[in-house]
Amino acid sequence: MARKGKTARRLVVDGATYMWSIGHTHHVLSDGRYEGCSETLVIRLFKARGRLHVSFTTGPGRLVPDGRYMPSGAVGTTDGRMLNLNEPGTVRALLDEALSRGWRPDDPPVEELDGWSLFDVVAARRGAVSREQHATSEPDSDTDTGTGTDTNPGTDTGTDTGTGTGTGTGTGTGTGTGTSL
Repeated sequence: MARKGKTARRLVVDGATYMWSIGHTHHVLSDGRYEGCSETLVIRLFKARGRLHVSFTTGPGRLVPDGRYMPSGAVGTTDGRMLNLNEPGTVRALLDEALSRGWRPDDPPVEELDGWSLFDVVAARRGAVSREQHATSEPDSDTDTGTGTDTNPGTDTGTDTGTGTGTGTGTGTGTGTGTSL
């Protein structure tokens, strides 16, 4: 089922409820083209006045949705690393990084952060790799299988189990199938 417009979504982290939404802004040129596209994630603590605006603005080596090549909510770099701002896990990683850098969600003012200053840390945490890194990884000689429970609070409410075959540099990256209960 499709989401309704700009309805805020809920994220629970360590018992605290945060609301979040994604927006897009740009400047329209006289010939109808766009410039200065920006994808903005807004996070707030439920019933608090403070807001965190994490903005990803297009620029050299930086990709944001422009109505042609990138889907809504996707931000990335020209080396192929991408984050999907529609994924609660990405929002959680951005929130965690903002909190570690001193954002106080109960302060009334709006805090503006350049999303690109958080991108590398969050992309690494989320496992985003460039196309070049993926293409040059050597196959892993073993097969990784197993089951587990996702206990990371706030990212989802289900239990994820699955098995997969790992490929890569031995770090266990790979593909697999799973069931979300």
